[in-house]
Amino acid sequence: MSFALAQKVADAVLYEGYVLYPDRTSAAKNQMRFQLGVVAPKAYCLGAGNGAESWEMQTECLVEPSSHPGADPRIDLKIRCLQLQSRTLEEATEAAGTDALTFRPVEFLEIDGGELLVAWDEGVESELVIEDVSLLDLVRDGLHRFDFVIPAGSDVEELRSASGTLHGRLTRRRWPISVDVFLSAERLAAEGLLRLRVRIENRTPWPKGRPAERQEALHHSLLSAHTLIAVADGRFVSLLDPPPEAARAAAECSNLRTWPVLVGDEGSGDLLLSSPILLYDHPAIAPEGQGDLCSEATR
Repeated sequence: MSFALAQKVADAVLYEGYVLYPDRTSAAKNQMRFQLGVVAPKAYCLGAGNGAESWEMQTECLVEPSSHPGADPRIDLKIRCLQLQSRTLEEATEAAGTDALTFRPVEFLEIDGGELLVAWDEGVESELVIEDVSLLDLVRDGLHRFDFVIPAGSDVEELRSASGTLHGRLTRRRWPISVDVFLSAERLAAEGLLRLRVRIENRTPWPKGRPAERQEALHHSLLSAHTLIAVADGRFVSLLDPPPEAARAAAECSNLRTWPVLVGDEGSGDLLLSSPILLYDHPAIAPEGQGDLCSEATR
């Protein structure tokens, strides 16, 4: 199943608020970033975090099976997010009385009198993929659990001038995130529908006694998290504008920190985006937003 028709809208959600105008690191608006779709470690939220962030995100939606005998609605699922990546700078300096180089942390570094680099937190795209799940199997078997780890990593880049002189180094670092995804479904006999639940929980360990610093928690959080679901042999029912016979079932869907909408061509029902931003069914990117979603902050 293809997510192509939903990708541009989902990318816009992924980078909503990534850099706020004016796009400078010194701008007050950019000192408190990553406000949307944050799924932080459970132990942090229930302990040190004091409820400032949530450790869970839940989507409930309705699927109408195809009308032919033996219909077996199946889903593909993508949970997409940004993983925080810390970008730090060190300037190369000569140690006193020697030719050896040492490095000292700096906020800004200019190379060859032109390119200006800054220390900055970046977002790295990450996807958790679950494929070919039968909703009838979920109804029969109950809860299915999938465990994921978004891995840690680090990269060091030497910063040299055009002549080859070493001016410093740039380090990018990422921290691990442990995620549990729970899928379940139930049959709503009266309406002839299936209710699908997708639950995301951040189970990353948070040591007892660690200070309640939001920035530290963001290192281990899903940022701008959202869920894309494609269905075959069935169609999603709009929760915003359900048909009369599905209105009660739509109202009873429990969505936590996310809003499911239909995406793709008008009138279609095979793709759903569960977004941390309130959207209407079949959203589209305005023509003026077809270019880069954000510019890199370098000032």
